[in-house]
Amino acid sequence: MSKKCKSIFGIRSGLACLVTPMLLITACGGGSSGGENPPVAPIVDQTSTDDLIGNAALNIGGSLDSSLDGASRVTSASDTVGSDGFDDPASTGLGGLWSEDAQSLVNTSLSLGSEENTTREGSRIIIDPDDAEVCSEEFVDMSATDAEFQRCQALVSDMIVQLDATTDTEGTVTYLFQNQPMVTMGYSDISNSFELNLGTLKLLIDAEDDLDPDGITDSPLDTLQGALRLSAEVTNSTLGSEAGSVALQVSQPISIASADADTSFSLGVGTILALAADAAAENATMEIEVGALQLRDSSEEVTNDLSLAGLTAVIDFANNADQLVVRNLGIGDGPLRIAVDNNEFINFGLDTFGFNIASDDTGEEPVITLTGELNLSALVRGITDDGEISDTLFGLLEITAPAGTQIADQLNGSLGVLSGGPVGYSLTTQDESGNQVIDQLTVNAGQCADDIGDFDSDYEVVACQ
Repeated sequence: MSKKCKSIFGIRSGLACLVTPMLLITACGGGSSGGENPPVAPIVDQTSTDDLIGNAALNIGGSLDSSLDGASRVTSASDTVGSDGFDDPASTGLGGLWSEDAQSLVNTSLSLGSEENTTREGSRIIIDPDDAEVCSEEFVDMSATDAEFQRCQALVSDMIVQLDATTDTEGTVTYLFQNQPMVTMGYSDISNSFELNLGTLKLLIDAEDDLDPDGITDSPLDTLQGALRLSAEVTNSTLGSEAGSVALQVSQPISIASADADTSFSLGVGTILALAADAAAENATMEIEVGALQLRDSSEEVTNDLSLAGLTAVIDFANNADQLVVRNLGIGDGPLRIAVDNNEFINFGLDTFGFNIASDDTGEEPVITLTGELNLSALVRGITDDGEISDTLFGLLEITAPAGTQIADQLNGSLGVLSGGPVGYSLTTQDESGNQVIDQLTVNAGQCADDIGDFDSDYEVVACQ
């Protein structure tokens, strides 16, 4: 275990060092959270407790990195295996999330049981970890004081580990604090899931603060609710031919607020990112379906608000990312809004649409084909000399194009409409006196457009190529 860990979310005791590796996994990312009665699983009744615990430790975390590696190779269009026959970690970038510290934590917490503190009823095994063993110098920062070791033990005394086996090799392991699930890990020989309950994490933070009321790093949070879930399934773990899926989801609505009420954040249930990939077939799919988001910050004597109804997108990668298909791209039922002291500063709207990007080996620029109607608008208001949002000073950008339009970059740097169209461009600007300037451009099939004098806001129809 790392000896450098000292705190997380204001937790100062050695217990934070013990749970940090798992929090790092689940905070980037379910299963059962335990219940009143053990699950019915007759198939494991004859399996020994030691075998069930050993199989759980063996299978937890095994699917995560293989799934990430396969998805990374396809989406980054990287080589699958280096010339020396070994995988190049730098070429994948995603694999390696499941660390040795996290695996060591799982192995330790599952093995820190004995006949005195391990009980079993059917397929449910309860482990009450030995407080002194968990809070020993082997797992807690060796520079910790005696008082910190004592606080660690007091917190561990409120924790239990619950294993619910559904078969010999699959089930869930739940870490409970004050009888509430904090981290729940689902496992099998091909799949894993990790869920972090933020509400129980807040119980742990508050308990730490209660044990050390004079601490200098009290929790800055008044509200912490919701849950994050990271899941992975691998169907082929062969190096260079990985196939599987990974998903990071908000499984329970998230609500976070600072103790001084200056900052608040909320995020609805949804999928932050899901990846499914088959490296051997060189194809993958990435999906986003983010729920409603609200963010408020009043820490700089002004109140900044950001609101988003949602964000959706499905991206299909084919031929090792040489071809892309983007579907259902949009920002929900309303625009993205940013306001300062209740005065709207930015309003960005994008109707749901889709497009394809295809490239070949001829050296030509990729062609973008719209499969849905493009309707984009962006309003940005100006700021006056005294720092206020202006009621009159603004810029409004609007871009439209019908489904079926094909566009591509040209050799001379211009953008060409190959077919379909027209592509409409409009930029309206207004000064503080209310004087408007409207720059409009319509680009038909067979025409090209480029900026005027390297100014990104002014465009004109130019000769193609």
